[in-house]
Amino acid sequence: MGTKISKSRDPHIPEPRARQVGTGAGTACSGVSKRAGAIIGSVVSGLASKRGTERVNPPEEDAFWREHFRARPYVQSGREYDEYRPAYQYGWESLHRYQGCRWEDAERDLERGWNHAKGNSRLGWNEAKDAVHDAWNRIRFGADEDREWRQMYPSYPRPGTLRVPLQELHDPGNGRLDAAKVAEYLKVSLKQLAEASGKNYSTVHKTPSALDLQSLLQSIKTSLVILEDVFVDHASVLAWLNNPHPDLGQRTPLDVILLGHPDAVKNMLQAAVMGLPS
Repeated sequence: MGTKISKSRDPHIPEPRARQVGTGAGTACSGVSKRAGAIIGSVVSGLASKRGTERVNPPEEDAFWREHFRARPYVQSGREYDEYRPAYQYGWESLHRYQGCRWEDAERDLERGWNHAKGNSRLGWNEAKDAVHDAWNRIRFGADEDREWRQMYPSYPRPGTLRVPLQELHDPGNGRLDAAKVAEYLKVSLKQLAEASGKNYSTVHKTPSALDLQSLLQSIKTSLVILEDVFVDHASVLAWLNNPHPDLGQRTPLDVILLGHPDAVKNMLQAAVMGLPS
């Protein structure tokens, strides 16, 4: 990483935000699937395909939510599980019909279908949607409660007893992500990471876990968690990050991160793990 990278906007680097692809099943996701090819290579494509076709075990899902639903912040006091069960079932059953879709792309259709799916539940859509979303994500991201991807959705609690992926990137004192530890993981200098954040190096060096660094660091960490899950070992993650990628204008993912656009890499990886065909 000896070459200094210009931080000027590169038209070949995707905008650091998820593209909107319309609403409704079928049409909502068809456009995304066409550009999903070779996003991170055959290893990740295989992983995404596997996740998209895993069978749902309704009795297992029902038992899980019956045990854990009271701990969810959206559950209203005094409501029993039978009120929420249709919402959870709607979530775990809907993902198959909307395979390849993000929640944001399917939500409007799901809202329209709720009155039919709710059965005897008295919950309106605004009361039910968080439970639907919760069950949707448990299937989409796997049943492991400590999946880092759940942090993409701030309304989702992460029980404090669960393992935090890549805990070594956090400051053990305050629990926040630490820029120095992230830089060490990436094998780059703290100065390079400070430049990516638009902050003064001395400020970042003094307080590497500052609150105003967390957005950038969390975006980077989300990518690292996905890559660690796919490649397992640190060396393979670094190899992928340091190889030029056609979807990033032939820049390496690490270069794009250091340009200050970590969301471009994160969005690309998230598209792959959503189950989009390659």
